[in-house]
Amino acid sequence: MRLALFQPDIPQNLGAAIRLAACLGVGLDVIEPCGFPLSDAAIRRSAMDYSALAEVRRHAGWADFRAATAADGRLVLFTTKARQPFHDFAFDFSQRTA
Repeated sequence: MRLALFQPDIPQNLGAAIRLAACLGVGLDVIEPCGFPLSDAAIRRSAMDYSALAEVRRHAGWADFRAATAADGRLVLFTTKARQPFHDFAFDFSQRTA
């Protein structure tokens, strides 16, 4: 499992996502462009002490993200505009590989 942020606008949210990814032991994909200047220094600053613990991959756009993750399996998208609340979605983990 990986966490991805699509065109994040708020640096503090990116920092929170980096810390969450580090704590859960999952990778994080950042799909650009961002609403703020994104540099390695900005990532370290927003992630505080967690940046060394998180694997962050940057992608120039949606197409680059999909090309890099096409073989990774199921893609589940979350949005505030979804017709179905995420807590009503059937997450099926029976197909997981070890």
